[in-house]
Amino acid sequence: DWFRGFLAKREPYDRFFVARPEGFDASRVFRPRTHPLLTRFRRDDGSEVLAWTTFSPDQVDLDYSEPEVFLAMVETALSYAARGARILRLDAVAYAWKEDGTDCLDRPRVHALVRLFRAVLDEAAPGVSLLSETNLPQAVNDSYFGKGDEAQLAYNFALPPLALHAFVGGRAGYLASWAAGLPGPEPWRSYVNFLSSHDGIGLTPARGLLPPAELERLVAAAKERGSLVSERSTPEGPVPYELNTTFLDAIAPTGAADEVRARAFLSCHAAMAALAGVPAVYFHSLVGSRNWRDGPGLTGSKRSAHRERLDAAALERELDEPGTLRSRVYSGLLNLLAARGRRPAFDPASPQLVLSPDGSGKILAADQGGNGGGPCAGAAAGSAEGGRLPDGPSPDGPVFALLRGRGEGAVLAAVNVSETPASCVLPRGFRPRGSPFDPAAGAGAAGGEGPRLDGQSLVLPPLGAAWLDGSLEGDGRCI
Repeated sequence: DWFRGFLAKREPYDRFFVARPEGFDASRVFRPRTHPLLTRFRRDDGSEVLAWTTFSPDQVDLDYSEPEVFLAMVETALSYAARGARILRLDAVAYAWKEDGTDCLDRPRVHALVRLFRAVLDEAAPGVSLLSETNLPQAVNDSYFGKGDEAQLAYNFALPPLALHAFVGGRAGYLASWAAGLPGPEPWRSYVNFLSSHDGIGLTPARGLLPPAELERLVAAAKERGSLVSERSTPEGPVPYELNTTFLDAIAPTGAADEVRARAFLSCHAAMAALAGVPAVYFHSLVGSRNWRDGPGLTGSKRSAHRERLDAAALERELDEPGTLRSRVYSGLLNLLAARGRRPAFDPASPQLVLSPDGSGKILAADQGGNGGGPCAGAAAGSAEGGRLPDGPSPDGPVFALLRGRGEGAVLAAVNVSETPASCVLPRGFRPRGSPFDPAAGAGAAGGEGPRLDGQSLVLPPLGAAWLDGSLEGDGRCI
């Protein structure tokens, strides 16, 4: 309705959308797609207008420099809050402000908009949280927490490509270095951790965290496993932007047995669920969907590969039949999330320590009062095109392990990203209690074995995971 009013030149909608004149130079604008930035539309009076379409011709950008637009969107936000919404997602918020002569990405006035929305909600609906959606490198992503005055939640966009890279190569070094460099957990902010979404697996957040050669290997491996690759435009030409695949297809090589695929999938989700933040699971991941091979050809969109519209009755039959891949994944994820909910150490604000991926049990970075990783932090993020590369990373190895919590309620969470057995020495000050819990048990144990304690080491089967309850004294030490 708003856009029809815009095309009819009807107030106030004639000022609601971004338009530019013929010959506008868009070469500096950061592009998340390869289609032209401006789309031609015919007005009701027969004239034509070039409207700004960042993501697709059926999504015309609102002009937030017009106060009426902001007020209309405030009214929209409050209407959702009045109907019981607890979280409002700010979709692609970094693109909201246009400033000609710049890249029109993450401009200062975008952050002013977020602060304004936050101030309104804090006053009128204080139980509602803002969730920032910025599929960009870590520094840009984290900037939408502001100084506690912007979004309370932010998607952890670097996690999906880094986690997939770890399982593809059997090495957790880059994943661990990145996790060690994250800002420490705080009660006033939290990441939303996820591995897949309706957008697939974004690659831009991994630039600068993975060297170019590693990123190329990740893309090549994903294509071998059936993934399509969407690109975005740059002055140097198109570059890979996202992997269009379900995570279940991407996590294991083509032809892998269902048991192996399900175990790798559940173990990776066990790592995601243990990381400081709030876990989120995409619907097609929850029900164990594979790629819809015919989808992109039928719809013309590569994203249809991981967006199949399922038949409810057929889906329920598969979920109810023990031993099917869908059933293994679905029941495994439900068990994993239920077990997570019973452990206070996984509270989003609970302390987090990252262990060395070589299995030595040493602390890779210390959580020091919420100031990131402290003096021994790992990778740091940087510009819109990528952060600083982790140095090495060194050491490397097949184990991604975290210590969550303090005192009697601590948990050691460890995942073996390789296809051979691995072990992790129990870190200094950690005292185990009971046997390891296998969060991937629903897949069926590889080789008939689950995780086990062997003296002062936690032994993990190939592609296996474990959550070990215990107590933790002290804060650990950096390598």
